[in-house]
Amino acid sequence: MKYYYINTDSRVREAPVATFDIWFQRGMAFAGDYSDDKGKHTTLFAKVEIGDILFMYHSGTGFVGVGEVEEKWDNKCYESLERWLYVEDMLEYRIKVRWFRDWRPEPKSAKKLDLPVSPYYFCVIDPGKWKVIDLVQNLRKEDRDAPQ
Repeated sequence: MKYYYINTDSRVREAPVATFDIWFQRGMAFAGDYSDDKGKHTTLFAKVEIGDILFMYHSGTGFVGVGEVEEKWDNKCYESLERWLYVEDMLEYRIKVRWFRDWRPEPKSAKKLDLPVSPYYFCVIDPGKWKVIDLVQNLRKEDRDAPQ
């Protein structure tokens, strides 16, 4: 299992609809490119495996969710009316994620979670440098212990 930081690309949607809301509603993680850069932002989706963990980060807000990848990327590129997230003339890629932690009401800082923030769209979170394994185990334990 690998752990990743992934940015929601907050600039592609205006209020009242935030990109992270669409990620949760659709149960997906998204990436996009302009047509002249096709494939540039598919690197993460080509790497992730079923069971990998994504920490969803929204610029200017903080960490808003944690999810587990549910499928291998299908290599599809969505355009025009097929897109769910991007409203400009962009290409869209997506992968199914079960978002098991929702911090939208109270976003978490990188410092509070002891996680990295990257200037890039995504980055691998090295469990040798960050306590990400313990963090995920604690989140899952909290879910198991929560009243039904």
